[in-house]
Amino acid sequence: RRRAARRLARMGNLTPCLSVEGLSEPTDHRRGQGVHAQVRDAMARLRDTGVPFGISMTATRGNCEHLLSDRVLDLYFEEEGAFYAFVFQYMPIGRAPELDLMPAPEQRIPFWERSWEVVRERRLFLRTANPSRAGPAPAPAARSASRAATPPATPGATAAAPASPSSRRSAS
Repeated sequence: RRRAARRLARMGNLTPCLSVEGLSEPTDHRRGQGVHAQVRDAMARLRDTGVPFGISMTATRGNCEHLLSDRVLDLYFEEEGAFYAFVFQYMPIGRAPELDLMPAPEQRIPFWERSWEVVRERRLFLRTANPSRAGPAPAPAARSASRAATPPATPGATAAAPASPSSRRSAS
């Protein structure tokens, strides 16, 4: 594992994006027991070898309120050294979608507002995919991996932040 991190460092042109669901408990609940510890170990190896990395988080009904909390952001950006975050809202797709994981309508606007607060006040590189506006697919599984980091073509949207409040109004 350390050898893989050293190879990434030598390449110098890749930045891994590690998936978490917030803190330890929600990550392990959704992705398997011990996964959060493994992800943090990987972050330490990447950091120790000088490889810049980011995080990918999926907002669900159960984690929406804490996903962009100061505690979560401090852990990954301040303590672990993440450079960016991609945040997707869970959208049920496929043959057996889990509808109960989808953020409730009343959770979406506060989540969107908090994402802008994080960008404005904390100056973090945060990219969200908001399914309530035109633009990229709300879940990475809904499009090819080669497009996962492509900025949306929507006017006013940027790769560094969700669509701004002013561009959201003009798109309506």
